[in-house]
Amino acid sequence: MKSKGFTLVELLIAIAVGLIIMAAVYGVMNTAQQSSSSIDRKTLTQQDTRAVMNLMAMEIRMASFNRRNNSAVWATVPSAASVPACTQMGLAAAVTARKGIQLAGDNEILIAMDLNADNIIGPDPADPTKAAANEYIYYNLNNQGIIRNVNCGGNQTILGGAGSSTLVVNPSTSPMFTYYNEADQDISAVVKSAPNTNIPLIRRIRITIVAKVEKQGSQFEVSPITYTTDVLVKNHVLSP
Repeated sequence: MKSKGFTLVELLIAIAVGLIIMAAVYGVMNTAQQSSSSIDRKTLTQQDTRAVMNLMAMEIRMASFNRRNNSAVWATVPSAASVPACTQMGLAAAVTARKGIQLAGDNEILIAMDLNADNIIGPDPADPTKAAANEYIYYNLNNQGIIRNVNCGGNQTILGGAGSSTLVVNPSTSPMFTYYNEADQDISAVVKSAPNTNIPLIRRIRITIVAKVEKQGSQFEVSPITYTTDVLVKNHVLSP
């Protein structure tokens, strides 16, 4: 009489085959989960980067707004020399000739605008209630994040940086800000070398943000994406 059942060898083979199938299924599921997570993080990075770029473009477009057409207003831009709290914004002292673009670097810009037409950038010492919000704004690319500082209120990271799933990775060949004159020539180099002479010649500013999703664990590496927009600084042209 033939006995029924499995031999020890058969059981071991069945267990081994089962483990291989389970490992394959887990690998497929894990890969799919990582792919889905990478796509979600990439989508979030795209949304955040576009939102920040739109904000920067909107504010930079207002640079040198000067309703009363008074050149003396630019001498009142708060700086490290006049307001200790403004040290983080990088401006040693206000320069009237630069109008509402007080700093114009590869990865930093400080813009000013007289929004409430009181001929003073920031709080009026005689009447602080006249202070207008957002009259001077500083942007800076630092530690793979974009920093925004409004009215010397302190640096705030608005995109990327430590702990974020987004990293801002502009290479030296793609600065965050590029400056053009009336003839549409790139004058970034001369703006840096002689700012007092060349900042008043700025007519267009190109904003470039190279952003990537930070790789976590064994997730797929996502290539950086470059976002670009151009801003015409019409107020800067018109202001004395």
